[in-house]
Amino acid sequence: MASNSRPRYDSYSTGNSSRKKIAVSSSPASAPSSRPSARKKPASSRRNVEPTRKTTEASRRAASQERSRSEKQRLSEIKRQERERRQRERFMRRIAGISLLVLLVGGLIAGAVLLVNSSSFDVTTVKVSGVKRVTSDDVKELAQVSSSSSLLLLDKEEVVSRLRQQPWIKDVKLTKKLPHTLGIQIVERTPNAVVVLPGVQNKWLISEDNVWLGKLDADEASTQAKTDSFGAVVFNAKTLVHIIDVPLSHPRDGKKANTAEVANAIKVLNGLSGQLRALTARVSAPSVAKTKIFTKSGIEISIGSAEDIKIKDRIARSILKSQKGKVVLINVRSIDAPTWRGLTEN
Repeated sequence: MASNSRPRYDSYSTGNSSRKKIAVSSSPASAPSSRPSARKKPASSRRNVEPTRKTTEASRRAASQERSRSEKQRLSEIKRQERERRQRERFMRRIAGISLLVLLVGGLIAGAVLLVNSSSFDVTTVKVSGVKRVTSDDVKELAQVSSSSSLLLLDKEEVVSRLRQQPWIKDVKLTKKLPHTLGIQIVERTPNAVVVLPGVQNKWLISEDNVWLGKLDADEASTQAKTDSFGAVVFNAKTLVHIIDVPLSHPRDGKKANTAEVANAIKVLNGLSGQLRALTARVSAPSVAKTKIFTKSGIEISIGSAEDIKIKDRIARSILKSQKGKVVLINVRSIDAPTWRGLTEN
């Protein structure tokens, strides 16, 4: 049976005389449900929930990291600024210190220059010590230190050089005693022998370090320097050993002997023992090989070269002792085969 699909109209009364018609469908399929319909959410919405949460968490972490980086950059910038500030302060303090130091040094230099150039340190007193044969006046004159010389600016090397021009002066020591005193300590040379050179009255005094001290006068009582600035030294040379038979040479005051014969003779004398030296009167030095000494009693001792002089001296003294009063000639030029000759031998 076919269903009637046309709507059915019922009437009801609302208290008014007028009626309203309501259409009622008789079809069950078209009748509206009295319960609310349960709507299903799309599957796609459920699937997107979890990714959305992860994205939010990542965003928060990124924002936190960004804030952390910003904070680190801010702190780093603060530290950099503080470091630069400290560097500027140190630089300014260093500049201030250097400027102050320059001012102080400049002031000290200026003060020192004024003080040195003033008369506060003029040499007013010169004290000479150590002289035996050279006079103090000669030392002062040769030193050329005036009363207007500044003790602080005094050139020691120049003064010492001038003093060493005097043949008798071997060494000099200067001391400055502020404010006005200069001390000059002299070390004199020791006369060693008289060298008799060819010619009339050609005797020269020579020191133990082989330096010519000056020409002796006629009575061998003093040496006369070639220049007046050196002055004259009084010394009795009669008791000294005489070196004879030497070749002609040209000695100069204050210079070393430049002949091998004289130099070897001086080495022989310096190497002798005190006992044999006291017995020696002359040294004959026509050549190095023929160098010999003569005792005060006339005994001839052939020495030759000054090499092994200590051994030669010991051998000679032994023969002199064992052959006392008999020996007249001793030859120790060869220390391996020394010889001697007595009075009765030809």
